[in-house]
Amino acid sequence: MDSDLSGVERCVTDEMNASLMQDFHPLEVCEALFQMHPSKSPGPDGMSALFFQKGSPTISYLFFADDSLLFGKATKVEGRAIRDILSQYEVVSSQKVNLDKSSIFFSQNTAPNQQAILRDILSISQEGNHGKYLGLPTLIGKSKKEVFSILKERVWKKLQGWKEKLLSQAGKEVLIKAVAQAIPTYAMSCFKLPLALCEEMKAMISNFWWGQKASERKIHWLKWDLLCFSKKDGGLGFRDFSTFNNALLAKQVWRLFTNEDSLIFRLLKARYFPYCNLLSSCLGTNPSFS
Repeated sequence: MDSDLSGVERCVTDEMNASLMQDFHPLEVCEALFQMHPSKSPGPDGMSALFFQKGSPTISYLFFADDSLLFGKATKVEGRAIRDILSQYEVVSSQKVNLDKSSIFFSQNTAPNQQAILRDILSISQEGNHGKYLGLPTLIGKSKKEVFSILKERVWKKLQGWKEKLLSQAGKEVLIKAVAQAIPTYAMSCFKLPLALCEEMKAMISNFWWGQKASERKIHWLKWDLLCFSKKDGGLGFRDFSTFNNALLAKQVWRLFTNEDSLIFRLLKARYFPYCNLLSSCLGTNPSFS
């Protein structure tokens, strides 16, 4: 051992010290990062090695132009990471996040004391429930019908606001097609609405068409399903909500087929069909309602 150590200098030279104290080169950081296991504990920024190994999409300024949804684990580390990210964004962009208009959502298995800690870290006191984001519900619980009941209420209010006695059948047809049946269109293009809700909205519009009120009953001289046929087939061209809902969702599927480079396609593929195509995929465990 002594003979081996005799060849080692007894002091650290200036050149050796400079080499040891110099900053890490980006290539060294990348080499170490890609040698790590993807699921190891995240760093101070809350991101695991997998996030950087797989690469992340570029976030443009449009991401913050309107409303943004930020997801994270209910831990102090990730809470502070989100707080620091927002603080850095405010410094760089000179735009401050309005915390009074911000809300926080917790899963059911988050302890109350942990919820209080995260609210203090983020300085957000308002806890959201079934709020809306771009006109759609942000959280969907077990009762899908209850969450989307707002669509039924909007249709009902619109029908009640029209003076039925002053409308001809042609006027009713235009209002039903252009207004009442157009209300749930955007929601149906994103979600599969419960069949019971579609039937209730159909019944409300059908009663309005035949002049039925809550205090009286009118004869429905023809089934509503027949009125939904096109005019060349003997109907009036009204929409069948359930069929129209499926058609709008099929349009979204076509968008995925024709734009496989989009972020939503890559997200859904990684989550639901990583080893097969879209049409052969299954829901898996705990799928999202969308």
